[in-house]
Amino acid sequence: FGLQWLDGNSGHNVIGQGMASLMIVTRWGRISVAALISYDWVGASSGQNLSATFAPSSSLTTQTSNMQLGNIIRFLFSSSNSGSNAKVEMEGVQVYVSHCSFIGSSSVFAVWWEGDNSGVDVSISMPFITVYIENSMVDNAASILSFSFSQVWSGQRFELIGNGAELDAWYSTFEQSSEVVVVEWMSANSGQNASIQFEQCQISISSCSMYTVSSVIVFVWFDDNSGSNVWSSCDNSAWKAASSHLESSSSMMAMQWLGSESGQDVVATCRECLYWGT
Repeated sequence: FGLQWLDGNSGHNVIGQGMASLMIVTRWGRISVAALISYDWVGASSGQNLSATFAPSSSLTTQTSNMQLGNIIRFLFSSSNSGSNAKVEMEGVQVYVSHCSFIGSSSVFAVWWEGDNSGVDVSISMPFITVYIENSMVDNAASILSFSFSQVWSGQRFELIGNGAELDAWYSTFEQSSEVVVVEWMSANSGQNASIQFEQCQISISSCSMYTVSSVIVFVWFDDNSGSNVWSSCDNSAWKAASSHLESSSSMMAMQWLGSESGQDVVATCRECLYWGT
């Protein structure tokens, strides 16, 4: 299923609501360079004021599937000046992944802004979301939830609220910069004035392996003059790593600034958190 807006200055004020019965299950499937459900804005200056709401009873389930550069649900803004003032609400949504492989920019849910000056004033709200992953492999820059701003001057004034989230992985492997949740700003002068909340969360991995800069949650600004005036809080959260192996700069949660003159005026707190490993 897919909707496309091909011309410039089109597809504004799109509203998707009332998805209380949404339940997506894929079994024995293979999705390559495609999406099961896609909303694509192709032309410049398109897709402003998107509002997408998933009801708390919504469930996204993927079992025994092979995802290669594919997505279950994808929102894609391809050109410049697109996808600003977007609001995505996923409160209480359940994501379950079992016996799957995600390889090469694959994900269950993705919102990608690929043009200059795109994705300004975006709000992602997913309090009390639950993500369960078992017996799966996530490899080569794949993730379960992916939010990406590819070009310059994009992703300004980004807000993410994930308070009360529960992220659990069992008997799974993450390799080559793969994650459960990723937000990335890939070009210069992007991702300024971001606000990130993951308070009162439970994040755990059991019998998992994480290699080569992989993380459960990661926020990364790749290029110069990016990611300044960032506020982040994961206060009162619990972090657990049981019988698991992390190496080569892998982590439970990471914030990374890789370009010059980036990451100015950052406030990051993790007060009254509980950490334990066995």
